[in-house]
Amino acid sequence: MIPMSHYKHFTTKEREKILFFLAQEKTISFIAKELQRDKSSVSREIKRNTNTEGIYSPSYAQKQYEIRRRKCGRKPLLLNADIHKTVQFLFLQYQWSPEQISFRLKHEKNPIQISYATIYRGIYRGFLE
Repeated sequence: MIPMSHYKHFTTKEREKILFFLAQEKTISFIAKELQRDKSSVSREIKRNTNTEGIYSPSYAQKQYEIRRRKCGRKPLLLNADIHKTVQFLFLQYQWSPEQISFRLKHEKNPIQISYATIYRGIYRGFLE
């Protein structure tokens, strides 16, 4: 097994090499050694980016990687319609402070919970107008 200090994404060049080796019917172990990657990483890359016909495509793999990359990370809580509606109602109709809203939702055991700092960020970004 090849020791790795940290995870690194497959490059387009590595994906093209995978296609080349697969066309030559090389094993995953061989491909992993050539790319100096772990077998499981190569296997996962192939499995994740093989189309419905069973063909691995570097361009498809790169597009999928970019799509997954854009979708990753935390989504702003105030973009959630239920949370936004509740916080906006309490903020604009009752004119509660972000601290009051956060405290009330938390202590009522409401499924919607949000910190006052997040509410302030939403105000500054114009989410609650």
